[in-house]
Amino acid sequence: MPFSLVHAPVGVIDIGSNSVRLVIYDAIKRHMRPIFNEKMLCGLGSELGQTGRLPARGKAEALACFARYVKIARALPVQELRVIATAALRDASDGPAFLRQLEEQTGVAVTLISGDEEARLAALGVQATLHAPSGLAGDLGGGSLELTAMQDGTLGERVSLPLGVLRLWQQAGSDVSRLRRLIGESLEALPWLAKGEYPEFYAIGGSFRTIARIHMRRTNYPLRLLHQYHIQRRELKRFADDMLRLNLHALGSLKGMPSERAHMFVPSLVALQTIIEHVGIEEVVVCAGGIREGLLFDSLPATVQAADPLQAYVEDILPEYRTGSEYPEALCRWLTPLHARASDTPLRLTRAFCYLSDAAIGMHPECRAQWAFDLVLYSSLNGITHRQRVWLALAMYHRYRTKLKLDHPALSLLNEQDLASARLLGSGAALAFLLSGGAVPLLQEFEMSLTGDRITLKPEAEVRITDAETREKLLEGLGESLRALSSLTK
Repeated sequence: MPFSLVHAPVGVIDIGSNSVRLVIYDAIKRHMRPIFNEKMLCGLGSELGQTGRLPARGKAEALACFARYVKIARALPVQELRVIATAALRDASDGPAFLRQLEEQTGVAVTLISGDEEARLAALGVQATLHAPSGLAGDLGGGSLELTAMQDGTLGERVSLPLGVLRLWQQAGSDVSRLRRLIGESLEALPWLAKGEYPEFYAIGGSFRTIARIHMRRTNYPLRLLHQYHIQRRELKRFADDMLRLNLHALGSLKGMPSERAHMFVPSLVALQTIIEHVGIEEVVVCAGGIREGLLFDSLPATVQAADPLQAYVEDILPEYRTGSEYPEALCRWLTPLHARASDTPLRLTRAFCYLSDAAIGMHPECRAQWAFDLVLYSSLNGITHRQRVWLALAMYHRYRTKLKLDHPALSLLNEQDLASARLLGSGAALAFLLSGGAVPLLQEFEMSLTGDRITLKPEAEVRITDAETREKLLEGLGESLRALSSLTK
């Protein structure tokens, strides 16, 4: 697809087999922030298995929904609107006629994409929102299942199978044995699946997200974010064994289960478990990115696509509180001795922290630490695991408060080393700002070095000019963090 970079809202309408959705993003760039997201379950593929046609009610609902979404996009206004249709319109005998009806009603062109293209775009959505993904991307929709091999973000073999959750329900209902057989036979026909090594399965689509949401609630997971939620293979088996014992009424009563998805839960769960077992994958990773994100990501030049999604996020929001990247880069260099002690912390994470570290300066002093923590914990940043997200949030907290006076269940995702290193980097950034006021030339006047657990700042005479009480608190926090890290690594 041609390169099109717009510094204005861009919208994507996805006409799928189960739902019609409109997502509007702030712009087409490496980090795309959704500013509007709405869907309607129309079930265009709900009768495809029996009649081969689109249901009359589903078509009426989809027409009305589509007209509304186009009206919203024009009113905002969206500078560029892209519309794609997938399996239901691709496979239904009356799909082409309905597509023309959609276009005539609104004057907006609809692109009917092939199964191969759907698989490619879904995998690009994974690439857009994860850091160098290596594994198998799987997008389970209402009408089809797309699988794509990925290695360090590069796409490999791919396929689109007629195993959408609506079709599976039509063919086998909640008959687990029959579902396993239908899915297994299709997977057996793909020799490249057996030949590859896939450490992770990137689960795309609402059906897989529902599985993750229910699992998250059943395990009392401390961070309610689906993107990059991990489920180990053994844990998935235990969970599936428990869920598949329940009847449809009991499934529909589960906390977090959308009523309209209860009947599709068993086919979705069996599909996920069968893929994992067949391919020998050890971990499921939920991915919020998919075909819509992939469609826009595909418009970016290769140099932009190759950028780290985490760094793209922090650079994207930088202008909101700082005019340039000179100080964050200088801070990253200044904190090098502390980063070296935090050996488990990737450099890309420390660098992202340096870009974000001053984000709460404009807040009330009493609220800065909590606000900075929440900013990271609940933001739309990508390319980061849940553990790394919590670490980054805690480092931001310690940028504004040396002592930990925070009780959040997400902290349970961190170990003692994480807690100490987050405090170390956060306190170090606070000290740097105290010394320099955020000015690069002033920060460069000072040199920090470590000898054992002792911190030395030079020139010492200049250090005495600053706020002595705050400086001593920060140095104390740094010393305690260093001693904690030292004891943990012995």
